[in-house]
Amino acid sequence: MPGSGSAVSGAPTDSLSAALAALWRIPHPGPDNLFATRDFKAVAAACGRTSTTIGFSSALHNILRSVGAPFALPPDHAHLVGTTEQAATAITHAFKRTSTLRRHLCPLDLADRLPPLRFGPGRVVDLTAEELGALLDAPRLARFYPGHALDLRRLAQFTWLVVEETVPVDPRPEARALPFMFENWNRDFGAIDPHQGHFARPVADALFFLLTGAWEDWADHAEINWRGFQVPWVYTFDDDLSVRPQAPPDPDSLSWEPWIIDDEFEVQIELERPSILSLHEVAAEELSRLDASRWRSVLKARRTPLFSTPVAHFLVQAFHVDGIDELLAHISTIEAALGLQADFMVRKTDPFPTVRGTKRVERRLTALLDDTQAAGQFNVLFDLRSKFVHGRAGLGLITSEQRIMARKLARRTSAALVERALQDQRPREQILADLLADGMAMQATS
Repeated sequence: MPGSGSAVSGAPTDSLSAALAALWRIPHPGPDNLFATRDFKAVAAACGRTSTTIGFSSALHNILRSVGAPFALPPDHAHLVGTTEQAATAITHAFKRTSTLRRHLCPLDLADRLPPLRFGPGRVVDLTAEELGALLDAPRLARFYPGHALDLRRLAQFTWLVVEETVPVDPRPEARALPFMFENWNRDFGAIDPHQGHFARPVADALFFLLTGAWEDWADHAEINWRGFQVPWVYTFDDDLSVRPQAPPDPDSLSWEPWIIDDEFEVQIELERPSILSLHEVAAEELSRLDASRWRSVLKARRTPLFSTPVAHFLVQAFHVDGIDELLAHISTIEAALGLQADFMVRKTDPFPTVRGTKRVERRLTALLDDTQAAGQFNVLFDLRSKFVHGRAGLGLITSEQRIMARKLARRTSAALVERALQDQRPREQILADLLADGMAMQATS
């Protein structure tokens, strides 16, 4: 009959609507223990739960706060109070869902004016305050964090990398609200996942794609910072209302500089604006080539044997870290691209038995880039790495020229590997054997 059943079995029920109406009469700030109240338990019962756990109660509470339950909003936020109809629909949807949209919003701190880019699940874009508020679901954040203002006007002064993904989720709302309570407690919590980087995988993939561009050539002052932009943090929006949203992002965590202007009466006014790392004019034209077609090519290349090693991981890591770690990550990018464990083994059938270890990487690099100077550059960089790792004497300051050399060589290697992978899908060992032979021939004639 109409109105029977629970909210999770279909459309919102009469019992859920009635229970929510009673809950909506509770004023701010609500009781000390909302979960123990008759009205909250009635809402849970209308969802088919005769008894509740802390996980289920937390999921339900998150939904109620997200849609604007009156008990969660102080008087000056009364305009954000939602309706019981909205709450009923949200609860029904949240408890039935099996997937969620995750939107990763990355401020491109220090970025100059960049052209709009669209590729795969990502885009680089300038947003208005209204557009950014829509992507962040500003009303939900204001309801959940009434004491924490979201300064969209300042945040919208920056360019953003936005990456979206749809991911499957646990059908149990309690497991999504408090996932740690559903962990396998017998697992090794201190174990290291070697494939997990600093950024979420979709963000790392988008950054690798962008980092194949020649930022070190486009930068006006590459000797200071070759990157062209930085990503100090990532705000991940999850449209699953049973999950507690992250606190609103803080524009003060980004880079600002004083900006002094004269008003109409020639009185100086001190304002602020985002600091930038200026780029050459050619950057806009070159960046426009990082489009959807190029994304598909890079994605196809990364599915081939040549990218079975962590090339992308190290290139993105070099972007994220500073100092000697940046240099080591760039060198590791090249080693991951062109090195083999067999390089340090002696085989009777080896056509180049006297060439061992990193010398083989140098020869392959020469062939891959079609550049006889690349081997010498890698040799210089690897010597710096060895001096640092093995504590050899004579390691002084690593110059900005060497730092940029490492970035350029790693970037060129990654980009060239993409092109080679698109042309040749043979096993990685066979491709590297051919590159070694070609590099040996080039070295002999240079």
